Amino acid sequence: MRRIALTATLLLACAGTASAADLLTRKGPALAPLPIFTWTGAYVGAQIGHSWGRDRTREFFTANGAFTGLEWRYNANSVFGGLHAGYNVQLGMFVAGAEGDVDLMDARGGFVDPGGRGVVNQRWQASLRGRLGVAFDRVLLYGTGGAAFSNFKYVYTNPFTGQSEGPTTTRTGYTLGVGAEYAFTDNLTGRLEFRHTDYGSFRYVATSAFLGLTGQQSPRTNALRAGVSYKF
Repeated sequence: MRRIALTATLLLACAGTASAADLLTRKGPALAPLPIFTWTGAYVGAQIGHSWGRDRTREFFTANGAFTGLEWRYNANSVFGGLHAGYNVQLGMFVAGAEGDVDLMDARGGFVDPGGRGVVNQRWQASLRGRLGVAFDRVLLYGTGGAAFSNFKYVYTNPFTGQSEGPTTTRTGYTLGVGAEYAFTDNLTGRLEFRHTDYGSFRYVATSAFLGLTGQQSPRTNALRAGVSYKF
């Protein structure tokens, strides 16, 4: 009789243990899912890149505005570096934001021919842009566009008289580009971006070295830049 009671007790204990284990397995607390990264927030950062400038000088008669038939095309390339800051808002997969940046550079270019010499120097550039992209968790693919600003110094030299003149002007244009950004951590991101910038065309009426002539400039740049940002 004691053996029967002992056996029954052991069977009940095993059954209870199995039921408890099964209950913990089926109804135990589920592990919390890992949080999904969000691009929403403010950020600041730095960038470095290379700018390929394209410019064209065309010559006109000041009196009647007629084209003289002379024009020169040349490049003004430079490495640049600077800072940027912005803010993003993420809604589902879509990310919209605004960003500003400023770069220091030393782009130089120009032309030389028997009738004269022209030199351009671009020392800084900046922009205020919108950004719109699609996020795949920590990867952001985006397009960007907005207003661009830069300063250009032109010097035209007459080889016969040795006189020089030319405008120094701050130009406003537009910039368009595409980029990709990756979040290495919740606070640190890296990016690669290509942008085209057009500052339009403008004219300078000669007052000394080339009296009677007007020069027209058409500066444009293509730039590839890499950057890092700290997201707050």
